[in-house]
Amino acid sequence: MIESRIPLFCLAALVAGGAQAAFESARWIGVEGRHFHWYYRKDVHPAPIFRKSFTCPPGVRDAVLAVSAAGYREVRLNGLPVADELLMPTPSNFDRRTYYSEHQVAGLLRAGTNVVEATLGNSIYNCSAQGVWMQDTITWRDAPQLLLEITADGRTLAATDETWETYADGPVRADSIRNGETYDARKEVLAGAWKPAKRTHGPGGVLTREAHPPVRIFGRVPMRRLAGGAWDAGENLAGFAEIRVRGEAGAAVTLRYREEIDAEGRLLTGSKFVESGEFQTDRYVLRGGDEEIWHPRFVYHGFRYVGVETAGECEVLSVAACKVGTDVEEVGDFTSSSEALNDIHRRMRRSLRANLVGFPTDCPTREKQGWTGDALYGCEAMLYNYRAESVYVDWLRTLVDVQRPNGQLPAKSPISANGYNWGYGPAWDSALALIPETIYDFTGDDAPFREFYPAIVKYLGFAETMLRGDLAVGFGLGDWLSPCATAPDALVSTAYLVATYRATARFARRFGKDADAARFAARAGEISDAFRRAWCREGGHVAKDEPASLAVAAGFGLAPDPKATAALLAAEMRRRGHRAAFGMIGSKWVPRVLADHGHVDDAMAIFEQREKPGWEWQRLRGATTIWEDFEGKGSHNHVILGDPSAWAFRYLGGIEFRDGKAIRHEPLRPSGEFRFSCRCRDAGVTAW
Repeated sequence: MIESRIPLFCLAALVAGGAQAAFESARWIGVEGRHFHWYYRKDVHPAPIFRKSFTCPPGVRDAVLAVSAAGYREVRLNGLPVADELLMPTPSNFDRRTYYSEHQVAGLLRAGTNVVEATLGNSIYNCSAQGVWMQDTITWRDAPQLLLEITADGRTLAATDETWETYADGPVRADSIRNGETYDARKEVLAGAWKPAKRTHGPGGVLTREAHPPVRIFGRVPMRRLAGGAWDAGENLAGFAEIRVRGEAGAAVTLRYREEIDAEGRLLTGSKFVESGEFQTDRYVLRGGDEEIWHPRFVYHGFRYVGVETAGECEVLSVAACKVGTDVEEVGDFTSSSEALNDIHRRMRRSLRANLVGFPTDCPTREKQGWTGDALYGCEAMLYNYRAESVYVDWLRTLVDVQRPNGQLPAKSPISANGYNWGYGPAWDSALALIPETIYDFTGDDAPFREFYPAIVKYLGFAETMLRGDLAVGFGLGDWLSPCATAPDALVSTAYLVATYRATARFARRFGKDADAARFAARAGEISDAFRRAWCREGGHVAKDEPASLAVAAGFGLAPDPKATAALLAAEMRRRGHRAAFGMIGSKWVPRVLADHGHVDDAMAIFEQREKPGWEWQRLRGATTIWEDFEGKGSHNHVILGDPSAWAFRYLGGIEFRDGKAIRHEPLRPSGEFRFSCRCRDAGVTAW
């Protein structure tokens, strides 16, 4: 294996050393008697609360609270939250890595006695819901645990150990990231006995400080009640409902979250992906008396509609939808005279935010999984619109954590357990190389590629063992979720393997690894030649001239005559009435190849045609986010079909990023009266 300048084991040591300094005196603690065992795997317990009283001297200037949790955590100091955030720390593969954060708390401390309190949620660390992803039997599963330390002016004021107290019967009666949260406000008065905390072994992974922004509520949308009884946010989103209620003690409100309703306004059913417990359901039990306001603290859902049911004497005064996501900065936006293109862009921005709750996911509803393909195909649009590069880097670290010794990558992370035997392959695995390459092009920062270089080289060694005659046959998914016959899987996988080799050669040269660069460039050439022999024919034809086959061959520079191939693609799309005759891979490369070779009107026609399948057809059926597939059969909040947002910046705005610089091209102008305006990062404004 070729080592980078900073080998991964050195990076791990640096990270561990920093964490040790942050938690010099702290030890992991939990609740006595709570642990995971196969016999108890269905047990659900109230969220544990931990507290510690400590003394603070007067005149403190610099005070830091460092905290990690196996699970989610919410920390208060003298009754006040230490930070405006939730659903933290970011879930990880807890066997390998556990995230922590640090907070300046001098302003919350007072001379004399202070009290720090932490409540823990289950997160993916202790998922009791059974389902296709087997999270209830994941290797790291255990009851939530806490690690916390407060230091002030170089002195430790409080650190988790057996002297802390714990309360195991609090108001959060149950929380499951796959099911929902139940909260009993009558339990807010902690009337039972506090007991000593238990020293625990901890989750086991390397403690790593989170580099990306935290998760926050970044918007609230008033919901309106429909005739069928459901409440409507007006858009699909990730988050939860915040309710205002009044009623008697013990009355309850049940909230069921869904993406769709039927013609009578009734919620559609749940998800086959969750096989135990309720799906996306929260409950609130009233304390009684004055008006009460509540939203869950340790779960989030994907939804547009909420079904609200009451039991007992109570009245729901209002419902608001809270938008939740990683607090990334907006850096770009555009508008045009094409309402169809504007709508795809708006929907993609909603989907990007909804699928960035700690780490990039496929959907916020049934899965909440970090699929590599979804992260890769949404990455460029994300970076045109938001400053999210640190989120991708932290997530890629969790992917490298679960790389097998032979170099194989799973199709998803951090829930990797069943991602090695299906769903992986070059078109997905290339996220490890192509996302750092994209980050470098947008920002000029090559540190991510340098960090992951050894893992990429290791992966290429594994990929070589899977080839047949220099082709990736039977190795990975292809043009996933196409509504019709599409490019051969092997064609797509081989093209992405070439792209991975090319990217690795590019950075090997940059890092001064000339021998590596020559070797990887040579392999890229050899595999490219095999691609051409297998699928390319005279006249620009590729495979059976499926749109995705033509686009991938031309887009990756594999077609011998890319102009002729693009002309065939344009003709084929016209023959099909510009319907979306491709899946997730084609949704990116078909419009790009058309624009690259003078067929921008054909690309626009694909976005604007109103028949099924296509983007505009989705909008006309009420889509407010990007759907998983063109026919609306799957999730209604994905990012994989959202590349037209990046396409518009690149081709209509003429803004491309390369080597950390914005390269301005002459914007492409569709026929007829067309207006376009965009801004992006440091590229200024394009308007015409």
